[in-house]
Amino acid sequence: VRGDWDTALALIAEQRSHYERYFQKIADHGFGLHRVRVVEEPVTPYLQWELHLLRLKEQCGEDTRIAKESDLSSIETGERLPEIAIIGSSVLYEIIYDDDGKLAGGIRYTDEELISECRRIVRGIHGSGEQLESFFKRRVISLPPPAVEGA
Repeated sequence: VRGDWDTALALIAEQRSHYERYFQKIADHGFGLHRVRVVEEPVTPYLQWELHLLRLKEQCGEDTRIAKESDLSSIETGERLPEIAIIGSSVLYEIIYDDDGKLAGGIRYTDEELISECRRIVRGIHGSGEQLESFFKRRVISLPPPAVEGA
């Protein structure tokens, strides 16, 4: 927010040991974390920062794929797909943001058919998505530090 890109990247790097422990812990329990990040271009300053964070998480054990908004046109029916988090096969959360884009909570779903269908869709998007590292090297690594208004 202040426009201090070097500090922003350093703060991400400081989280490495936390994420290494976290992803090892969930792997030890037989779980994995898989993420689809839908990307609209051009890359915004927030997205540029977030992709650096997601890259760190991937290096520590998360499996992240990038999907372009245009890749979703066949499954979006007039409305944007909601952001969701699926926990195993029994719980799904729809992530809710306020008008300022800040996390406002979530709606919990336990309907097995709904969760199964969402898992099928997300697996398809994930399976056809671009690996984060490939996208990062192709579209993010060469970007200059973002210019932040008012910084």
